[in-house]
Amino acid sequence: MDEVQRFIVKNQHQFGYIMQEASRQWIAKDPVGALTVGDCHSVVKKYGQYHELLEKNEKLEKNQKELARVIARNLIAWDTSKDKREGLLPEVYLTNKWIYKQLTGEEYVQHKAMKKFQIGDEYS
Repeated sequence: MDEVQRFIVKNQHQFGYIMQEASRQWIAKDPVGALTVGDCHSVVKKYGQYHELLEKNEKLEKNQKELARVIARNLIAWDTSKDKREGLLPEVYLTNKWIYKQLTGEEYVQHKAMKKFQIGDEYS
């Protein structure tokens, strides 16, 4: 039994602290290598495995982009409509502008949205 093993045997009541401190020091020494070690059971149980989280995040990003595209199409349809009595209500238009900003991080501007999502005759 080496020195580290003896220390752990003598301090079994502090497993959590020992693991946390070892992890903290490893991350400080080798940030990339330290992240290749598996997560603790409670983290995995709550959030899922790393690859599962990546897949979920990828799906969310894809859905966010598609939703932003749909919102942009609605806004562009309103902006290009000759008859504002038909279609979106003004409060829906304003809500869509707010959602667009939340999804894309930028203010809605018709020509920029058309280019970003390739909407319009020139992209058909």
